[in-house]
Amino acid sequence: MSGVAVLHLDESCLGNGREGENPGGGGGLVEARSAGGRIQRRDFYISSPATTNNRMALSGAIAGLQLLAKKGARLRVLLVSDSEYLVKGMREWVPGWVARGWKRKTG
Repeated sequence: MSGVAVLHLDESCLGNGREGENPGGGGGLVEARSAGGRIQRRDFYISSPATTNNRMALSGAIAGLQLLAKKGARLRVLLVSDSEYLVKGMREWVPGWVARGWKRKTG
C-alpha cells in the first residue's frame, strides 16, 4: 500500500428522490501508509439537511480527497464505494471528459 491511499465511502439520504428536504449523511475511512511503514487510518463524516444520494456520494469523495491533500504527498487513490453514480463517473465518464478537454460532447 506504499504510495497508495484507500478511501472507503458510504452514504445515505432519507427520502431520496422525494419532494421536499431530504436529509443525508455519509462516512468514510482513509487508509494510507506512513513514511515509517505503519498504516494510518482516519475516519470522517459529512451531512446535509437537504440532499440526494448522488450529492452525498460526491461530497464524501471530495471530503476524503481533501483529507489526503492535507498530507502533502502525491498518492495514488483507490476509491471504494457502492455508489453506482460515483463509480461510473470515475471509471467511465472522467476518461471521456479528459479526452474532450473537460468539455461536453456538444462543445
